[in-house]
Amino acid sequence: MFTYAYDALKRLYTVSVGGNVLRTHSYDTNPYDANYSQYSAGRLTAIQYAPINYAVASDGSQGSTTFTDMFSYAQPGSIAGKRLRVTKTAPYPNGQPFTATAVGDAIVTSEDVTRQKPAPDIFLEAARRIGVPPKYCRAYEDTDLGLQAIKAAGMEAVDVRELLVKR
Repeated sequence: MFTYAYDALKRLYTVSVGGNVLRTHSYDTNPYDANYSQYSAGRLTAIQYAPINYAVASDGSQGSTTFTDMFSYAQPGSIAGKRLRVTKTAPYPNGQPFTATAVGDAIVTSEDVTRQKPAPDIFLEAARRIGVPPKYCRAYEDTDLGLQAIKAAGMEAVDVRELLVKR
């Protein structure tokens, strides 16, 4: 069962399933990079997805990767850019946390690869461009061929058709 929470202006704030937040929406200002989201008053500035947790050592130490989509707008209001922010957190051998954040514009289209879905090429190229190994990536898709491609790339696949609300 999906749960949707809205802010005071009736804008989508969070999407959850079973009490777990899948994504959080930010508006008006970008809490992750205020310099990126220009002309954002009243507009969506960022979507942060639930972290992917994974074992980083045989001792059971856990790491995580969080993805955030950030948006920037032109003066009149059209989208001027979309940027992906990837934050990885893992413990050092001494147990202290290490966090690295990469921000990049990683837009990959079918024109950037030779083989099309269900081949994994488009997803592997996206992972290469953002500098994240495929096994730590989560990809969202709305077609069966796309989901096959994600799985062939060794990534976690999310079928967004299951997230849509039927009206």
